[in-house]
Amino acid sequence: MAAPPAPAPHPHGDAWLAVGGADGALSLISASEARVAFRMGGGEGGAGRVLAVAGAGQARPGLAATLHAGGTLALWAVAAEAHLASWSVPGGTTVVVDPGARLLAVGGEDGAVRLVALPAGRSEVEGVGVYGGGEAEGARPPPVAPPAALPPDTPTLARPDAYAAAVEALAFLGRDGTRLLVKHADGRCVVWGGLGSPTPSVLASWRVPGHGPAPASTSSPGPSASALSVTADGALLAVGSPGGEAFVFDLSPYLTARAQPAAAAAAPPPAILARAKPPRIAGPIRAVALSDDGRHLSVAVGGGFVFRFEAGLFGPSEEVAAVEKMGGVE
Repeated sequence: MAAPPAPAPHPHGDAWLAVGGADGALSLISASEARVAFRMGGGEGGAGRVLAVAGAGQARPGLAATLHAGGTLALWAVAAEAHLASWSVPGGTTVVVDPGARLLAVGGEDGAVRLVALPAGRSEVEGVGVYGGGEAEGARPPPVAPPAALPPDTPTLARPDAYAAAVEALAFLGRDGTRLLVKHADGRCVVWGGLGSPTPSVLASWRVPGHGPAPASTSSPGPSASALSVTADGALLAVGSPGGEAFVFDLSPYLTARAQPAAAAAAPPPAILARAKPPRIAGPIRAVALSDDGRHLSVAVGGGFVFRFEAGLFGPSEEVAAVEKMGGVE
């Protein structure tokens, strides 16, 4: 496969959007060119529909992971168009990369999260000359074998009370990769701390309002799943509910809190800083996006409507008063 063409000059530079498809392919879209630059994977014999895509960010640019409906977790070097590795993770629902690009967190239908270590050295993953200026002539990793089983000592985050609602979304809190937020399909949120230590533990556990009873099975969340949005410092969380509301929680107390024993049932829930309800549109919240300064919240609701709640979500202001008249913020 040819290396992706260089995008045309753009006053704001370029950005690449990684998108998974129903055919199992990973597509790279150039933002400045507004087109698909190249695709990897997919086709006959592929791993199945892409459920989630996770990028490694600035820690390791060009490294991406895809989780497929067939239970395959795949690792890609997008700049080299190379498939680096695959693992078998039956029942996987979503995946994220920690801020340091040291591990993948994979949520499952069984309510557990598996922490898959990434090779630490650049030479072990990206190959020689793959990244750093797009040196397409550099050596590429050899072809990858079929998905391998996860090592038996793969760390697993599972609540001691056998809580088993499917994992719906994941997000690392802060930049050190030691705290992970897990949202389950019935609205239960759990903050795990001490990742990287021998004994990760629960920091807090609470339930997002607007969810129904816990599901009777561990089936995947389905089309009403709502993504998380966490600020870069991990202090604010935005999350939606099937009831049509989005909530902004204050997670700052958990950034310095010590782990709690057992399931942290006695830990106080985080404060709700705002409740945003799109006016005149009924339906579950499909996705949310919160700006890092906490002043802009975008919400996708129902059959494709997007609302943006402007500045002042977290205190009295003229902007909030105007939205309140529309039924937007309580």
